[in-house]
Amino acid sequence: GCGVDAARTVEAADALLDLFQRRARRQNAYVTSPLGLRFVKASSAPLSPQYGRDTSMIELPQLKGTHAALETIDAFHDLLFKRFQGRPHWGLVNRKMNKTRLVELYPALPSFLAAYLALNPLGTFDDDFTRQVGFRALVERARRAAREKAGSGQQAARSRRARRRS
Repeated sequence: GCGVDAARTVEAADALLDLFQRRARRQNAYVTSPLGLRFVKASSAPLSPQYGRDTSMIELPQLKGTHAALETIDAFHDLLFKRFQGRPHWGLVNRKMNKTRLVELYPALPSFLAAYLALNPLGTFDDDFTRQVGFRALVERARRAAREKAGSGQQAARSRRARRRS
């Protein structure tokens, strides 16, 4: 499943139907369950698909054993991520979510990463998925940037003191 801005529900559903028809014709890959749509109010949770916007959750259940089911779900996510800034449902298949997309799709990511670091400083709760989306790498990048900023601030202060002495 994936959440898109509720105002773009019809446009997203039409694009998905076109995608599914193309996949059926060209690759014999079918959607084996009805597409689900549900509407959810905006949320303030930083990694919620509904963060900051009323959202239409578009769900794509597939029957076990369906030919090319995972590839169809991947194409579904690609389309919604790229064209509609879709945000994934974290409890479902998310093979296409990665660090780049995480940064693009979640404007409140820095506040989440601060909490993630505070609550998981040693990586105890890291797993394959947190590595796939790059939580630890993003935290480390933020730490480096903070150290560099602090270092450049210290360097500037030393330079100002040196100028005052001379």
